[in-house]
Amino acid sequence: MFGLVAAGLGVALVPTLAVAASALPPGAVARPTSGGDFRTIHLVAASGSDLIPAVAATTRAITGLDEGVWALSGVERLR
Repeated sequence: MFGLVAAGLGVALVPTLAVAASALPPGAVARPTSGGDFRTIHLVAASGSDLIPAVAATTRAITGLDEGVWALSGVERLR
């Protein structure tokens, strides 16, 4: 998506998390929107699914996010 924008072929609305996670290509500029952007992410898994390596790795990655670095707020961790 960033490549199309950098090539002058369009514009994109991209979540802050996506912009923070990857470098913008030359020619692309990120500008904030004017109204408190937010998103809600839920991690839902079946009981016992943490025994599946891919599910366990994804759960560790998501729950291990540094709230300050990613500008997260209101993180609730339920078991």
